[in-house]
Amino acid sequence: MKDGAYSTARADWWVGLIVVVAVHFVWASLNRVPPAWDMAHHQIMGWSFLNAAESGNLVAGFAGISDYYPPLYYLVEAGLLAGLGASPYLPLFANLPGLIMLGYFTFRAVWLAVPSPWAPAAGILAMLMPLVTWTSRESLLDVSVAGLVSLSIYLLLKSRCLESRSVAFMFGLSTAAGMLTKWSFA
Repeated sequence: MKDGAYSTARADWWVGLIVVVAVHFVWASLNRVPPAWDMAHHQIMGWSFLNAAESGNLVAGFAGISDYYPPLYYLVEAGLLAGLGASPYLPLFANLPGLIMLGYFTFRAVWLAVPSPWAPAAGILAMLMPLVTWTSRESLLDVSVAGLVSLSIYLLLKSRCLESRSVAFMFGLSTAAGMLTKWSFA
């Protein structure tokens, strides 16, 4: 398809993203339920990384802060906690990069396979799946992992099965980020 068709499709995807994110922010502003079980644990880990950074012990105690999951999501949360403090929007902001990656790179992977004006719908639908919708508003690692999986699949397709060295290198970085987010990425 022509470049104009891709530009229109990309614009359609951006409009869908804005609507999805706006709905998430409305929900977050109305939600009064405190984080439970796993969500609370992930926020505590974010606070632990922030406390270690503020006390100057981040490097020395890095390996002992999180005893189960890798640190990337917690470091993102710690950075957001430093800027936002205890905000009801913390989970949404922490998961926003993963949600955007999931939607955008699903759209791009579909566009690579079948350049169609319906490709943006694939990205928007990926963001609207019930489990994704729920976990993107909670302090859970799943949306970040799903976004990195989507990015990795897109890069694998774009690299023509790792024939392109530069794209294969980016694929390696995306899989490394996935492993630093949750060990079950592999």
